[in-house]
Amino acid sequence: MFDFVEIDSSFYKIPNAFMIKNWCKKTPDYFRFTAKFPKVVIHNKRLKDVENELELFFSSIVHLEEKT
Repeated sequence: MFDFVEIDSSFYKIPNAFMIKNWCKKTPDYFRFTAKFPKVVIHNKRLKDVENELELFFSSIVHLEEKT
């Protein structure tokens, strides 16, 4: 059994708040997540002019609360 997982889907699409809150609810307190940066940030835009994309990403990921 694992107690840590990397969210690969965030590379392709920023997960919505409902999905993330559901992950938190369905995992034990000790369980942790890490999320990949979206493809648009690191590949398409190569970290340039990505403020809007990062704001969307972080506003979604914040719902992982203390599970990061």
